Amino acid sequence: MLRLGVFVLATLALSIPAAAQSFAGSSYPDKQKILAGYGHGFIEEVNGLPVLHVKGSPREMGRQYGILAGDRVAHAIEMLEVIAERDRGLQRLPMWLVRSLRKITGFVFWFTFPDEVRQEIDGMVDGARERGYRFTRFDVAFINSVIDVVGVLKPALSQRPPTSAERSENWLISRLGLTWLSQNCDSMAVWGHRTVDGKTFQTRNVDINTGMGLEELPLVVIYKPDGGIPYVTAGFSGFVGIFTGMNAYGVGLGQVWGFSRKTQLATPWAMQIKDVFSRSRSASEAVELFRAKNKWTYGSNFIFADGEGHGFAVELNAGRFVAFTDNDPNEDRALWHGQPYAVKMADAVFRGDAAMDPVLRSQQDASAGPDGDPRATHSYQGRYKGQADRIAGFENAGMRIGRAEAEAISRDTASRTGSLQAAVYANTDRQLWVSYSRFLADGSLEQAWQGEYRHIPFAEYLSSIVERPDHRVEIRGDEYAPRGAARIDARDLEVLIFREGIAVPYGPADNVQRGDQVLLRHRSTGFVVDVKSY
Repeated sequence: MLRLGVFVLATLALSIPAAAQSFAGSSYPDKQKILAGYGHGFIEEVNGLPVLHVKGSPREMGRQYGILAGDRVAHAIEMLEVIAERDRGLQRLPMWLVRSLRKITGFVFWFTFPDEVRQEIDGMVDGARERGYRFTRFDVAFINSVIDVVGVLKPALSQRPPTSAERSENWLISRLGLTWLSQNCDSMAVWGHRTVDGKTFQTRNVDINTGMGLEELPLVVIYKPDGGIPYVTAGFSGFVGIFTGMNAYGVGLGQVWGFSRKTQLATPWAMQIKDVFSRSRSASEAVELFRAKNKWTYGSNFIFADGEGHGFAVELNAGRFVAFTDNDPNEDRALWHGQPYAVKMADAVFRGDAAMDPVLRSQQDASAGPDGDPRATHSYQGRYKGQADRIAGFENAGMRIGRAEAEAISRDTASRTGSLQAAVYANTDRQLWVSYSRFLADGSLEQAWQGEYRHIPFAEYLSSIVERPDHRVEIRGDEYAPRGAARIDARDLEVLIFREGIAVPYGPADNVQRGDQVLLRHRSTGFVVDVKSY
């Protein structure tokens, strides 16, 4: 069944125009190449990025992930070992010991994962094994825990030398081969009077050391969970949480490390957001569902925004959760020796790593915390205030912020030398543009902020093929669009059946049968939005 799916879809890919369609502010037509399909899932290349689509129960989605991208997950596990071998702190440790430490870490975090995530990972492991790729649930658990491992252990086990404002290197992080994982991110969202047509736009910069090998691992995954809201995550192979992304209602995510002395072992935040986004119809719902988790691993700042003009900044650590709206008077409490350091704006929220909440700030190591002046740090000047200055600059110039202006802010505030990923969301129209750092043909390294922000037309994929009990199929349209969203022309959608290598339009008298592949695509462009293999 799998070989047939790959063969038929590879044939189909040759029939799709190289430049399929232009969507919602894209500068260029979207380029699509279907690579393979299995069950309700398929994998494609869109504008040069691998995009995996999974649908169904957690175990079904995991199995589709493993069958269609198990080779990529196996490579991610191998690449993390290569990165560890390059770590100078590990030169005296045998790699078998490093692998054992990582499996133990994966084992420990495994029991913090929600049951549906464990089902998905087990399905992934089984699907990959069917294709000849062998790794364990604990290998995948480690991949999905590395961010939180560093976030928890770095403040907890590092010590600050008496003469230094910085903490010394953490011995356990070194033994796990994760000293390269140093994050300095930022995120903002704008809407209303600041934006084109009052729509919401958001950025997410992931500033982590580049050139280590993560450049080989990008993977965008679009999830359509049974009984849940679809969502997209732009992350890396093997990652099942939401790293960078949004859901079908346009609820978008930004996250910034805000290292705190209050940490604990808990479910990684990306797993928590996965559940939150599958149930949130607005940014306010997302904030309250996230708050209800009532247990978080380490200090972070988050930006949540939706397509209908609502945004929140969330600050938290292991024991405290505080949410701010735009122009929030509670930010007036952000003081250093009586001097205010918050920048407040209407119709905008943004964060670097400094906390505005006084209690959280008193427990921070980030931005010269807890006692230093955050305004004296680059993270404040370059990222927090840097975003504010650029938002204000567009207003002062009489310009409204759209996708291009949001991208300009993202490029300007990203790390010059450690920009792993940079993204822009058009939350109202449910579109995503993402750039990853990459090695060029001459061997040089291009930072994410320097590269092309590649378009992922998320809204296009929200129409789906639905199988009825009588084994017939029908189209389920996009039922999630926020007010003011660009609408997909449902009349342009058509269903095709590929049977024995021949494509025929699906008609009222047709039934699907074993070996068929059913495709939903645009008549005008050939752009495929869903695939079902029987």
